[in-house]
Amino acid sequence: MHERSPNRMLRERGGLGNTIKRIQAGEHVHIGFIGGSVTAGAGASDAEKTSWRARISEWFRRRFDEAGFSFRHAAIGGTDSTYGAFRIGDHLLKDGAVDLLIVEFAVNDNGNRVRSIRAMEGIVRQVQRMYPDADICFLYLPDKQGSERFAQCGEPQVNVRHHEEVADYYGLPSIHLATSLYHMIASGQLRWEDLSEDNVHPNDFGYKLYAQLLGDVFEAALVRPVTPAEGRAAPKMRLEQDCYEWARLADADSSFDRWGATAVRGWSPEQVCNWTPPANLLRLDSVGSGMRFAFEGTAAGLVLLAGLDTTDIEVSVDGSSFDYVQVYDAHCARYYRPKAMLLADGLPNGRHTMELRLVDAQSRTTSGRSLHVRSIMINGILTDP
Repeated sequence: MHERSPNRMLRERGGLGNTIKRIQAGEHVHIGFIGGSVTAGAGASDAEKTSWRARISEWFRRRFDEAGFSFRHAAIGGTDSTYGAFRIGDHLLKDGAVDLLIVEFAVNDNGNRVRSIRAMEGIVRQVQRMYPDADICFLYLPDKQGSERFAQCGEPQVNVRHHEEVADYYGLPSIHLATSLYHMIASGQLRWEDLSEDNVHPNDFGYKLYAQLLGDVFEAALVRPVTPAEGRAAPKMRLEQDCYEWARLADADSSFDRWGATAVRGWSPEQVCNWTPPANLLRLDSVGSGMRFAFEGTAAGLVLLAGLDTTDIEVSVDGSSFDYVQVYDAHCARYYRPKAMLLADGLPNGRHTMELRLVDAQSRTTSGRSLHVRSIMINGILTDP
C-alpha cells in the first residue's frame, strides 16, 4: 500500500526550513490548516480523532515529542480558495503566529485558473506579510472525478496545475497525495470505494491512509539537516496583479446604506451545514430590499448563509446597469450553509461602489424572499459612502 515514494509525492522547492529548525531546537511549533470539507473531516466517524488532520496532528506530537505543538483548524466544508483568501485573516492569522500552514483547496476549486491563482497567491502573500518566517505547504487531495480524469489522461484535477503555478513562483513545497492515490487506483492496488462512500469524503480507512502517507512525506522532509542554501526568498512581484493580497471580511452591520434590512443577533436555524449556530447577520427581508457600500480595491462580494428562504439578487457596480445574479441553488432547499459570492473582480484598483437588491428568484423551486448576509468581502478596504 506504500509503494509510492514519499519523495515522489513531495515537490520540496524551498522546503520546510522554519519547521525543521523549530523542531530541532525543541521549540513550540504552531501548525495551521485551511481548506474544505476533507480537511474539516467530513465523512470521518469523529473529525477530531479519525480525520487526516487529527491523525497527522497526533503524528507530529508523537514523532517529535521533544517539541511542543499547537494546531489551528480553519477548514470549512463546501468552500474554495477564494473564500479562503478572504477569511484567512479572521479565521486563522489573527490568532497569532503560524510556523507551518497547510493549504488544501484542490478538491473544491472550480477549475477557474485566474480565480484560483488570485486566491492561492493572496493566501501566500497575506501569510508572508504577517509571519515572514512561516512555511507554507500546498496539499493536493483526491476525489473520484480526479481519479477518473487521471485514468483517462494521466493528470490529476486541473486545480492542481493552477495551484502549482503559485507554488513554483513562490518556491513553496507541495504534497501530491492525490496523484499518489490515483496511481494506486490505476494499478489495482486500491479502489476508490475502499476510500470513500461518496465522490469526495474519505471514510475512516481513507483518512488513516491519507495520514500514513502524509506522515511518510513529513518524515522524509523534516528529519534532516537544514542546508545553508535554504531560507526565505526575497519578496516577489505579484504573479497575478489582482491577486487577493488585501482580501478581508467586513462585518455586515458596518456603517453603509441599506433598506428593508434588519440586524439579527444569535440567528439559529435548525437545518444547517458546514457551520454551527448562532450567527450575527444582516437580513434583507423582502424583494426590493438592498444595500449599498463603497470600497477601495479590486474586488467585492458577500458571504451569505444561503438556505431555504433565499432569493436571488441584482448587482450594480459604479452606477452601471443591474445584472441578475443567481444565489438560490439546489443545496438551499436542504439547509443553510456558508456561501461566498465574489460579485465584482478585477476592477481597477481605486474607489468603487456596489449596490445590490433582492429580486424574485427565477428558480421555480423557491418562493424565498430573503438574504442572510454574514460578511462583506473586500479586496481592499471599506470606505465611507
